[in-house]
Amino acid sequence: MKIERDHVELLSGVRGGVTLGSPIALWVQNRDYENWEAVMSPDPGAQTDRRTRTRPRPGHADLAGGIKYGHRDLRNVLERASARETTARVAVGAIAKRFLAEFGVRIFSAVVQIGPIRAQVDLGRFGGQQCL
Repeated sequence: MKIERDHVELLSGVRGGVTLGSPIALWVQNRDYENWEAVMSPDPGAQTDRRTRTRPRPGHADLAGGIKYGHRDLRNVLERASARETTARVAVGAIAKRFLAEFGVRIFSAVVQIGPIRAQVDLGRFGGQQCL
């Protein structure tokens, strides 16, 4: 989100830009947590009835998650599929992509069909390699 300034810190597993062979630990601090601490607290006495969200947002995981898990307050789903959760996946994916590049593996993706509309994808621009 525009209001958040996420920054990934490498805590372990890398020294001087070289991996050490040990697990790589990443940290992304939630600087917005103080604004939601009372509402999202795991404590039994938390004020979970404040700032509830019952209307799903178009294009987000709210509706599907609410139905799947039976949550009336969609905040539970928002945390499960939040940008912060996605940030961790993107950071780890960037490390994996860089690692695979050392072996000549390139990662790409393309939308090839939405409903009945199909795109013409030219795999030749990716070096003509076999693509799954």
